[in-house]
Amino acid sequence: MYVRKLHVIKLIVTLIVALSSSLFGQVLKGSISGSVTDPQGAVVASAKVKATNAATGTVLTTTSDGSGLFRFNLIPAGEYKVEVSSQGFNSAVQNNVGVTAGRDTGLGMIKLIIGDLWPPREWA
Repeated sequence: MYVRKLHVIKLIVTLIVALSSSLFGQVLKGSISGSVTDPQGAVVASAKVKATNAATGTVLTTTSDGSGLFRFNLIPAGEYKVEVSSQGFNSAVQNNVGVTAGRDTGLGMIKLIIGDLWPPREWA
């Protein structure tokens, strides 16, 4: 009888440990995505995209792909400033971009205006 109770207690402890460890594995990160186009709607490949976390100042960078798409995966939840730049275009900025844990914040199409401000001063 004692051995049986001991096995039941071991099983319960094992289940508690297994379930509690899965709580620590919860997703606390989200993502930001979008596409970069010119004023006529043509894709802008290789545009530089920078996301700055408003609370920590952490800067993340990526580039748009051949289809003009970009994505920041698994970034900490919070508020971000997103800047998009490409040679021959003025920078586009979106402030107060909220990232929620476990969700993608889609910015949609970001249209760049033709200009000559390259590289942006803060990147030079």
